[in-house]
Amino acid sequence: MKILAITNEKGGVGKTFLATQLALYCAKQFSIKTAVIDLDSQGNATHMLHKNKLAYDAPFCSLDLLKPEFERCVSLLKSQPMETECPLLLIPAPEQGQDLINHTEQNEADLVKSISYFSQAMDELDDLLDLAIIDTNPNPDMRSTCALFNCTHSIFPIQLLYESLTGVQSLYDRLNKFTSGAPRFDQEHGDLGLLPSMVESTPYQIKAGLELAEKQADLLTPIREAVVTTGPDNTISVTEKECFAAIKRRTVFAEAQGEGHPVWEMPNSDRGWYELKRTFFALLERLDVTFEPHPTPEQEQAFAECKELHPEHYRALVRQLWLSNNFKDLPKLTKSHEHTLALLNMRHNVPLSYLND
Repeated sequence: MKILAITNEKGGVGKTFLATQLALYCAKQFSIKTAVIDLDSQGNATHMLHKNKLAYDAPFCSLDLLKPEFERCVSLLKSQPMETECPLLLIPAPEQGQDLINHTEQNEADLVKSISYFSQAMDELDDLLDLAIIDTNPNPDMRSTCALFNCTHSIFPIQLLYESLTGVQSLYDRLNKFTSGAPRFDQEHGDLGLLPSMVESTPYQIKAGLELAEKQADLLTPIREAVVTTGPDNTISVTEKECFAAIKRRTVFAEAQGEGHPVWEMPNSDRGWYELKRTFFALLERLDVTFEPHPTPEQEQAFAECKELHPEHYRALVRQLWLSNNFKDLPKLTKSHEHTLALLNMRHNVPLSYLND
């Protein structure tokens, strides 16, 4: 199981939007067994996912994973059948009035215990889930510390504003403090870096974005897309274009959160979803979520047909199909429309790493 901690010590930077919409994308578009662990006391992720029953609730709250009773809670969860239509689990924030853990990181004994309980809980959930996404609170307390110490990957949504950009070093100081030597953290690939969020086309943000891409490109997530050109003799060539992942400020994104819907189900979301799904695919690729592939015979046949028709480029073409969810701009991938649809739906049955095998 991969564990993604979405963190920033500043509120209002889009952590909850990223946590909920990325989780919905993974669960609904790729059938990845996903959980959202809402460690933010405001409970915004919980409220959003409850609106239209987008996820099924664990029979306990997120803070129970930081306490001795975690084992009983996880056992109770395992005794319940997992939803198959949308394999998205919500471990909700505590209800208003519940104990919200007022300990600080100076209370070292409590911190060590909570980290241990949370770590053991993640071990217990490992055979139930493929991916856990943790929405953290902005305050650097016990909850965010447990998330950082136990994650395999981390990402910082950040606004392209002066006060945010000047705080990057403090974010990394805190990340390194807890992930250096942490047993789960992928020391080579776990840092997904900065994700510019709520981006606006103002002169200042454009300048800040360009400077970030120039000076700290290694902290950004690249989006790679296949560009297909068909020659006069119907031969194709495939080149690659690259840009950096970012999430723009769009009204439809706020509306999706407010109404409790995946972005792609919202009216007038075409442009926003076109951008967002590319960012989400790039993040999913970097997370390298793995599970046992189980393609259907029809999907295997469609994959074989694509390989036969495009022996040099079939991997890039299938990847582009899964990224874009659209085969209109791609060459004929299989011998029938039905098989091309099977090739698209194959992403529900195999991990992205299948294209590397």
